[in-house]
Amino acid sequence: MAQPTAELLKEIEAACELCSTGIGPQRAEAERYVVGLRRSENAIEMAHFIIANSQNDYACFHAAIMLKEATLRDW
Repeated sequence: MAQPTAELLKEIEAACELCSTGIGPQRAEAERYVVGLRRSENAIEMAHFIIANSQNDYACFHAAIMLKEATLRDW
């Protein structure tokens, strides 16, 4: 997965919004994207970046889950 940037943060925020409010194929694609983030090698770094830089509640929620899962996985 790419290094955290402002552009990537916007993409992540949009995907997290769709996971919670989207319908149909858009929601399914957004969920696949977010799950892919959770499985990335730099998930912990990405989660910290999202929590520190996002004002989007959905993105922060998914980042907290990402942080938990990555921490348990990498323990």
